[in-house]
Amino acid sequence: MPKITRAVNHPLVSFTAETEFSGKKKDVLSRDKNKADTIALISTALTKKGCHVIQSPGDADVDIVKATVERSRHCTTTLIGEDRDLLILHLHYARTDNEIIYFRSDVNKQSKEQKVYNINLLKETLGDDVCNELLLIHAYSGCDFTSRIFGIGKQLAFRKLVKSDPVIKSGASAFILQNKSQEDISALGENLMADLFGGKSSNTPSSCAISFSPRKWQLLKHLSILNGFP
Repeated sequence: MPKITRAVNHPLVSFTAETEFSGKKKDVLSRDKNKADTIALISTALTKKGCHVIQSPGDADVDIVKATVERSRHCTTTLIGEDRDLLILHLHYARTDNEIIYFRSDVNKQSKEQKVYNINLLKETLGDDVCNELLLIHAYSGCDFTSRIFGIGKQLAFRKLVKSDPVIKSGASAFILQNKSQEDISALGENLMADLFGGKSSNTPSSCAISFSPRKWQLLKHLSILNGFP
């Protein structure tokens, strides 16, 4: 007989800043009401300490980047984060005439060498066109909201963009235009997919897949099995 597991519905908790916590954090925060109350409590404490707090109704990455760019209008600003989406969004939204924005990770605190990105210098080096087109390439090749293309790395898409690949450039430029029909977007997406797989605009993604060598198919089959593990 298969084992039947029932979902555990953890209770709502009333607490204040003075409440002594006992239990498991993940159990308490599994309820949206408990999580919202916790965020409100932390926000109030930070505000009292003089911090500027922004509560985002959804994914906070864009709000974080916009707040950083706004701050850079007045002084040099450093954002500490671990998300690659933040780096891409910074390259898109940052203004080179503002003060310098630094972006760094805080994961390996014990290391003497920390990777620090000068956003202004990166944007100036890449150019405005590439930074505007990065949004499509990043989202299309995999980000927080879209799965990455199996067998195609983000580096390949970025390299094609920097080298002014005509299909990538035209697709990236077209995607940021308004009033595009669903059919146009679908056709652009297929052309981009074919180009990333080494095909031509007249190819479909499936026809490009057929052109893979038997050796590469064996490799992809092996990797797909490994991806099934946690």
